[in-house]
Amino acid sequence: MKNESEVPKRTRGRAARADATTPRRERRPTSRGAGSTEHVSGLSPMGVGLGVAGAAVVVLGLWLVSRGDMTAAPLLLVLAYLVLFPLALVR
Repeated sequence: MKNESEVPKRTRGRAARADATTPRRERRPTSRGAGSTEHVSGLSPMGVGLGVAGAAVVVLGLWLVSRGDMTAAPLLLVLAYLVLFPLALVR
């Protein structure tokens, strides 16, 4: 049995890996995507305002549905989902 001081430090206490001496590849930086340090914000203040307005209209529409209104509620929900939310994403 080998003395512990004779065993290389890399393998002491665990089995040696076959690729222990193979150098690791360095990651190349990507311009965009996962791991990117670049911050891209797609929402302007107007877009945030339209998104908040859309959320408020959805809450109002759902509240009206719960109260039994079947005229204004669907119109408000359509306005929020088909007009305000898409505009919030574009602006």
